[in-house]
Amino acid sequence: MANEPDSVDPSHALFDRFVQAQTCKETQQNFIELCRHLEVEPRDYKHFYSKLKDRLNYWKAKDLWQKIDKRAAHLDYDQGQACHQNKCLVLGAGPCGLRTAIELALLGAQVVVLEKRASFTRNNVLHLWLYTIRDLLNLGAKKFYGRFCSGSIHHISIRQLQMILLKLALILGVEVHTGVTFEGLQEPSGSTGWRAQVSPASHTAAAFEFDVFISAGGGRYVPDGFKVKELRGKLAIGITANFVNRHSKQEARVQEISGVARIYNQKFFQALQTEIGVDLENIVYYKDDTHYFVMTAKKGSLLKKGVIKQDFSDVNQLLAPANVNQEALQKYAYDAADFSTDHMLPDLEFAKNHAGHPDVAMFDFTCMHRAENASLVKERKGKRLLIALVGDSLVEPFWPLGTGIARGFLAAFDTAWMVRSWGKGVPPLEVLAERESLYQLLSQTTPENTSKNYAAYSIDPSTRYPNANLSLMKPVQVKHTVLDAHLHTCKSYSIRRLEDLLSWCQKNTAGYKHVKVKDLSESWRSGMALCALIHNFRPELIDMSCLDEYNITGNNKLAFDLMEREFGITPVMRASEMTTCGKIDQLSMVVYLTQIRNALTEKHTPYLKLCLIVQPAAPVVPMASSEAGSSELCYFCNKHLYVLERGSAEGKFFHRSCFNCYQCGSTLRQGGYTFHSDTGKPEIHFILFFYFTLFYSILFYFIIPHFILPYSPLPKPRTVHNVVPQASNTPEEPEQNQEETPESKSKPSLRKLQLSQEEKADRLSQDSDSETPASSSAASTSSSSKQQEGGEEEGYWSGGTATGMSLRDQRNRRCMRRKSEPPPSAHSQHGKMRSKFSPWNLSSPRLQQRFSVLRVAPSG
Repeated sequence: MANEPDSVDPSHALFDRFVQAQTCKETQQNFIELCRHLEVEPRDYKHFYSKLKDRLNYWKAKDLWQKIDKRAAHLDYDQGQACHQNKCLVLGAGPCGLRTAIELALLGAQVVVLEKRASFTRNNVLHLWLYTIRDLLNLGAKKFYGRFCSGSIHHISIRQLQMILLKLALILGVEVHTGVTFEGLQEPSGSTGWRAQVSPASHTAAAFEFDVFISAGGGRYVPDGFKVKELRGKLAIGITANFVNRHSKQEARVQEISGVARIYNQKFFQALQTEIGVDLENIVYYKDDTHYFVMTAKKGSLLKKGVIKQDFSDVNQLLAPANVNQEALQKYAYDAADFSTDHMLPDLEFAKNHAGHPDVAMFDFTCMHRAENASLVKERKGKRLLIALVGDSLVEPFWPLGTGIARGFLAAFDTAWMVRSWGKGVPPLEVLAERESLYQLLSQTTPENTSKNYAAYSIDPSTRYPNANLSLMKPVQVKHTVLDAHLHTCKSYSIRRLEDLLSWCQKNTAGYKHVKVKDLSESWRSGMALCALIHNFRPELIDMSCLDEYNITGNNKLAFDLMEREFGITPVMRASEMTTCGKIDQLSMVVYLTQIRNALTEKHTPYLKLCLIVQPAAPVVPMASSEAGSSELCYFCNKHLYVLERGSAEGKFFHRSCFNCYQCGSTLRQGGYTFHSDTGKPEIHFILFFYFTLFYSILFYFIIPHFILPYSPLPKPRTVHNVVPQASNTPEEPEQNQEETPESKSKPSLRKLQLSQEEKADRLSQDSDSETPASSSAASTSSSSKQQEGGEEEGYWSGGTATGMSLRDQRNRRCMRRKSEPPPSAHSQHGKMRSKFSPWNLSSPRLQQRFSVLRVAPSG
């Protein structure tokens, strides 16, 4: 009778029905009735949860409130104020989308979720990592699904996981709209901000304005602005099958298969192939709401059993629905499931999918897709939108490893942390740089390299990733992910740069007649402003008194030619186009004027010019000229000409690769050419070419050597190791003993390298240092040591440059000596130490003296 008070209050019964609901539609209906009965408004997201908790005084709900309150009290959420001014739209009510929505709601944001499906029907079962189990238990998953992780293997069906997360999201004030299709983003217009274009168009979600958009649409759906790369591997064909689970005692006794690969149990797979003709690479069996099987089948087996009708090299064509026999596929999956469970599952019957057909499917995971970046920012009309990817649209999982839901939740936490920074006003580039730094870790995460302190997990990356580097990516590296209407930089920054350029132009053209710069486009049409800029910095180049403000073509041609000849700046357009074009492109003029400012304000001339050795040119007087041809065609080849590959000279525009001498075909330089009077084609200006060649000859052969310290390359250092002979020994005895021992004989492969004593002496004298005569004391010491001991090899010397030998001979000589050396050891067989010279050794002869004779007493 203790349950009678509970049954009296209708809110308690409504809450029980809400918790026990098994479908999406039933859950939403019971939730609406519960809110209506308690008189709480779900759209009041800021106060909804607190009002619901206060008005639902039910002992079955108190444990759930405690778990949610403990999570919400974490410092990361700032008591629900971290993102209280942000509005977020989440696309997709899958596990990753709902998990992200829950975190955003805990941060205090207004969250709306759109899902095109009206029900949750996915029967496939997910493998769970330990941290995901702990995370769901801390959120009260057991209150909504009592059998959560009660078996020997930790897994859950996608549908049940969606139901748990949906109920949690609704309790936290998240709006979830099912049966709504997302068509695209609507850019701001007038006073409205970013909105979504949805179907049906009359849905209330169409009026929702947001500043954060999270795409969890799954599959290969990626919003505009993101790039996806494909990771392709060996052909792999997967098959999933779900059978009805009647929860009988006989079914309960069947053992699950956590994952068996052919390499670890060849006997089982050989028996499977021999008895029923099913050839698999691996198989997994989970017992959840359904009996779930997933396996990797070999193509030859599928062709032999008639599952695939015809073989194709293209995977899409191979697994196209028209090339797959569905009945044969069902028989193939049935036989594999029945054999792997030792025929203990009675009356195997396929469960139904969302379309009411048997839930068996064949898919290809040969190629995996992942986005190149996890987030970006769009700005239109002064309103920014943060866009992020989570779930399969970010990284497609490799199902045999069970990484899908685990990495999906990690990405959800990382995204929530990014939105937290966005809500706190962190600059966009810094927000994106930190998110992309974390994204670099996602594909490498495993249960082994993530933190084992699952109780401390939060949206803070440092609690999950040991030694995570949040500044791996720099803001400058993510500029391409900030998509503005004109430039890949913030709008305010661009405006400031334009204002600075305009101010500089006005300052340096002030006081000139017929020149008044008001903007960065139309004020430059007459060409007078360009000529004034040049005259202000280089008055010897131009005579302003000879200019006519109405001669637009002549003025612009004069300015363009001077800037190109003196500073190498390519004209922004043909001079005649300044007269004929309807509107001057501001962006083109900004680029051109920026180059001019950099050239004119540079302290040192960036290029060596011919005027260094010739007299300065006299002031140029403008001349009228007629320009023929179109700016879209090359003057020489008459083919289409793009701006980025355009060069110009004498008022002609052409491909840079076409600017060659018509006689010899050599590439011409600006100022080092002349046009042939008859053909009109460019040829080498031999006078300028002569001066140019003479100048560089003098520069490199006479001037530069006086400014560089005389340098003579030092020879490679040598260390000659000598042995101090004992008084009782004679030098001949070790030599005789060495010749008699078989170990001292040369290897057969090195016999061709053996030389006579005369040849060796001659080679050694030639191999001495170029600065040290062969008769020097060092060489004599080495020679005498070699003759006395008899055990020293010809290749024992380190380094040395042979006199009168070619470079190839020197390399071969060093290679021969290197091959003939015995293995290095601290002491040789006869008590001598091998050379320990290293170019990194501070005590090497290179830094001390030419030779160093190390006298080592022979070991007893």
